[in-house]
Amino acid sequence: MKEKRVYPEDFLDIKKWVDEKVQKERNTIYLEILEKRQFEMLFFGIIILLLFIIAVFPNHILKVVSWISIIVTVLILTGYIYSKNVKILEKKIEFKERVLEEFAIHIKDGFVYETNGEISESKYRKSGFNKSYNKFVSNCCMTGERNNRKIGIANVSIEKQDLNSKIGKQLFKGVFAYCELNENTNEIDVMKVNSNSNKKEKIELEKENLYMYSEDSNYAMKIVDDNIIKLIRKIKKEFNVTLEFMVNKDTLYVRFFISNLNNILLFKVSDEQEVLYKYYRLIQFMDELGNCIENNVRRNNKI
Repeated sequence: MKEKRVYPEDFLDIKKWVDEKVQKERNTIYLEILEKRQFEMLFFGIIILLLFIIAVFPNHILKVVSWISIIVTVLILTGYIYSKNVKILEKKIEFKERVLEEFAIHIKDGFVYETNGEISESKYRKSGFNKSYNKFVSNCCMTGERNNRKIGIANVSIEKQDLNSKIGKQLFKGVFAYCELNENTNEIDVMKVNSNSNKKEKIELEKENLYMYSEDSNYAMKIVDDNIIKLIRKIKKEFNVTLEFMVNKDTLYVRFFISNLNNILLFKVSDEQEVLYKYYRLIQFMDELGNCIENNVRRNNKI
């Protein structure tokens, strides 16, 4: 049985502030949904009445008229439901964007959620996760600064397409994040891939199903220490997610093999909270991981 998530108090406070800001828009959507249901009930009532008339009254002309009325009613109802669902979906999308904008502002240090915003492709290219690709798609981007570290997080899809056949191979689909560090360090790659062609020194992080590559394995172990492994283990367990990360010079890059941060926010409080909590928790994780790396770099430089 899945363990019920216990949300931190500061996150619940942010969610409460957001709810107060968007309550008017939320009520508008509730009314749209209620109006659609009432209209459906009215039409279904008419159809049931017409079917009753057909079953009870023997008059042939009355039955023909009733059947024609039923067909017309069904056509009108179908058209109405379709148009209403499109309208409600558009409002849900607008509401989702509004919720995320408010949530980003209220996060500690203040973040920005860009409507239809993308994370910088240059950040992904610099990470080196995929050396060769020709299709980059990003959305649902949130950026900001925490403890003097710039952090960005977004949905990302990476493909390599055959230009002749136009068939694409998906290389990665999930969440990509970066954190600009206040210390410079040598390149360290922590990957799922057990590569025999990588010329760097390799260390297997067996319990994490990860492999660490660097020019100097002793140096890498001092930077990626037990505290960092604990952070990784905690986030992996919390979201049942696999991750990879690279740190090079003054930037940390992380790929989370997780479903999209959000699609359409549903209107059950628990669903909406979980979407917002992903942003909250992954930003917190990036800050904590960045802090650990900086401390370990400073400690190593003093030795």
